[in-house]
Amino acid sequence: MPAQPQSTDPHPSPRPLLSSTQMRAETQKCHGCLDGACHRGCPVGVDAGAFIRRLRTDNIAGALAAILNQNPLPETTALVCPAEQLCQADCANKHWGQAVQVCLLQRYAAHHGRGQLRRARPAIDTDRKSVV
Repeated sequence: MPAQPQSTDPHPSPRPLLSSTQMRAETQKCHGCLDGACHRGCPVGVDAGAFIRRLRTDNIAGALAAILNQNPLPETTALVCPAEQLCQADCANKHWGQAVQVCLLQRYAAHHGRGQLRRARPAIDTDRKSVV
């Protein structure tokens, strides 16, 4: 019996980590609506259209930065957010097919973009140490 392939997903869940091909296919479903219905449906205020546009052009760090403007824990919220009742419920694409899977795209951006963001550096270099 052949061995089963090991998943590369560090956090298996009902919302799996998309491959880059799956991510591109999902971003193509977004029509970039002018009224931003998905944005209005997000209680955190994440502009889904903005980060999806960035993902579509492979600007993963930019997509994550757009998410981080409103949401400091994007990968966690992508796993637990009831998007089906929030932003995805307002998605215009659901009238022509299936709503854009915003949480899957947010998880992709958070997972793949975290290493690409520049780390914040202190404004003044001091010898002082701090504990948070």
